[in-house]
Amino acid sequence: MAAPIETKVTAATGASLVAGFIVGWLVLKLPALSSMAAPLQALVTALITSALTFAAGWLAKHTPRPDLAAPGGQTPPTAPPAGPTAPPAAGPT
Repeated sequence: MAAPIETKVTAATGASLVAGFIVGWLVLKLPALSSMAAPLQALVTALITSALTFAAGWLAKHTPRPDLAAPGGQTPPTAPPAGPTAPPAAGPT
């Protein structure tokens, strides 16, 4: 059985599609952007699309992976962090 698609992947893919379309359309329609050189238009489109894709993936919730959990659906306990060790007690000399 295939694992479900991660929510973060779905969000980033959708954001990339929408942002690429909207930014590309804006570059063609806005006079300030349409008068730029073609390589600069491509760079602006790529930068804005990349930033929005990253933000969507970053903000989307993580998809839990029950197949990685311990039997019974419980997450295995983790050991507490090791604290500083106390020096040995000095006995009478």
